[in-house]
Amino acid sequence: MTSETKAREARLRRAARRHGLVLERCRARLADAPGFGTYALTKVLGAGRNRRVMLVAGDLTGYGLTLTDIEHHLKEMH
Repeated sequence: MTSETKAREARLRRAARRHGLVLERCRARLADAPGFGTYALTKVLGAGRNRRVMLVAGDLTGYGLTLTDIEHHLKEMH
């Protein structure tokens, strides 16, 4: 991952946080795994044992979005 990509990801994480969302990166390490290298936007509801995570943007794997997709989604929310 280049420093430009890292900076862009950090900027989008901050933007998501301003909307009350969390930018999550797929943790898969195998290139052929579903969702590898993609992102999702989630919203955390509740706390402790009542904590729930709601998918705001992503595909059926829960991920599937590029940083460009995330950027567009956040701009639509603005």
